[in-house]
Amino acid sequence: SEIVEELEALESIFDTDYKIISDTPPLSFSLNLLPSTAVDGDDEVHVSMKLLVEFTEGYPENPPKMDLTVVKGKLRTAQLAEVKQLMQSTAEENLGMPMIYTIADVLREWIGANNKPVLDLHAEMLAQQEDSAPVAASSDENPEDEQEDFMAKRARFIEETEATAIKRKQIGIVTKDRFQEWIAKFQPTLDQRRNVMTEKWKIDDPKADPLTGKEIFMRNAQQLAGFEFDTADDTEPSVMVFDESAFDIDLPDDLEDGA
Repeated sequence: SEIVEELEALESIFDTDYKIISDTPPLSFSLNLLPSTAVDGDDEVHVSMKLLVEFTEGYPENPPKMDLTVVKGKLRTAQLAEVKQLMQSTAEENLGMPMIYTIADVLREWIGANNKPVLDLHAEMLAQQEDSAPVAASSDENPEDEQEDFMAKRARFIEETEATAIKRKQIGIVTKDRFQEWIAKFQPTLDQRRNVMTEKWKIDDPKADPLTGKEIFMRNAQQLAGFEFDTADDTEPSVMVFDESAFDIDLPDDLEDGA
């Protein structure tokens, strides 16, 4: 399914920063987000966040449930509200297509712009006082100098805004075709992992067919969730023991019949 393909792509892109939370419906996972500048190796990490995602029924036509937590650094209440609003608006803009990578990339860009070291208490109080203190007019100030300073700041703002717009245009909207391009890009890595998993599986069952991407995903998720495999009889292939009655859930048809 598209969701399984999206999860496989995210795992290939984020590697150890991708963690499965629940492998049973509703599927959920987390992504550790670093500043975009730090990902490129250009900056130190002062702020990092964790994106928590839970797929909702009807995704991607409906947005997933999401939350953000601060892993490193410190954000003001207003900053946290701002980045969460950015997360939700990005999801709304990308309904109908795989959107998690786009959301994560926009958030990493925001974190990069706010990647500031934590100030000690005294420095933070001084900074807050400077922010709230009224600016007193000086009798020595020249109106022409003020106008030049205003124009210079305006030019810098326009330049930074245009640079951000160009970068987002280069990233582009994640269409279905673009997502398939990403899948093709990471397919060699996925095939390599699939071959490794298949070889391990064939130790128990030499006649087994190669594992599908869905089977590999579910097997990895089950191992992370602490499932154990029944190996009481060494003459038979290992079989996972799963008692559906122990869980208050309704499994989808494709999981119940093993398709």
